[in-house]
Amino acid sequence: MRFSVEKGDPGFAAYRALGPSRRKVRVFVDGVEQKECVTADTKRGVAVIHQRDAAGWLAINRRRDRLKLQQVFGRVEFTFD
Repeated sequence: MRFSVEKGDPGFAAYRALGPSRRKVRVFVDGVEQKECVTADTKRGVAVIHQRDAAGWLAINRRRDRLKLQQVFGRVEFTFD
């Protein structure tokens, strides 16, 4: 299963299918919750999250003026609130 908040991603349809209530999807990789998750895929075992700097702030890619992303690999699981 794959969920994504990115409109161009294949997992966006599953995220959108949660309906207007947009139940919160919590993502865990190897039992550790991943905050600020953009995309998560149980089949591939990867979660894409916003990267944080040493001070705990969201890291910015200055050349592209966008938030930096990082991949976290492991056993991906979802819970729904």
